[in-house]
Amino acid sequence: MYLTTRKSLKRVFVLLDGRHGLKVNDREFLSFLDSNKVRFQVVLTKTDLVLPLDLGRRLALLNSELGAFRAAVAPVLLTSSRLLTGMEELRQHVQRLVPWQTRATPLDV
Repeated sequence: MYLTTRKSLKRVFVLLDGRHGLKVNDREFLSFLDSNKVRFQVVLTKTDLVLPLDLGRRLALLNSELGAFRAAVAPVLLTSSRLLTGMEELRQHVQRLVPWQTRATPLDV
């Protein structure tokens, strides 16, 4: 399987709907990643659709649950594609994982 055999894979970004938090399938997938020592970072999406107080509670609960996974990478990233919040932070986390030498460059024509 790609996720367990790819040596160059630095991290898996797991997108979770911020309105729901962790579901059974999510926990199973995170356990799979953890048991295979695949580092992962959670990205909460649709955070604009959750009241700030509820989002804070969900985030606290999620952080608590993620503490059980050795392969989990902090912090949980909060995003909203509608408002574009958190997108730049997510982009920066991804770019930090890509060695500068291997980043795509324009082709010489």
